[in-house]
Amino acid sequence: MHLEKKSYIAEDRRMGIVYYTGKKEYSIAEIFMDGRYPKSFYAKNDEYDEIHYVIAGRAIVYTKDQVHKFQEGDVFVLPKGEAFYIKAKALRVMVTCVPAGNFEEHTIVS
Repeated sequence: MHLEKKSYIAEDRRMGIVYYTGKKEYSIAEIFMDGRYPKSFYAKNDEYDEIHYVIAGRAIVYTKDQVHKFQEGDVFVLPKGEAFYIKAKALRVMVTCVPAGNFEEHTIVS
């Protein structure tokens, strides 16, 4: 199945390509990041789990009580409701949201 895609640039300069699946069970995007996301505090969403596959680059993911390092070939999950921030270096990830979500639905929390 060929998926329709749409490119975007978020206010915080994250760039990505959203692939429209037409499914409520999951959504897919390719995201490019360099630097810290969000710029301060933590981000989280309460709607879906995010499964990230690292295509290229590196990332350090901080949650309220843990720190994890990821590089090309790694997979990490951000469960819904988990507050996090990411420090990325030329990061390119394929993200699947379960159930389907809008990749800009993160809220900023302290």
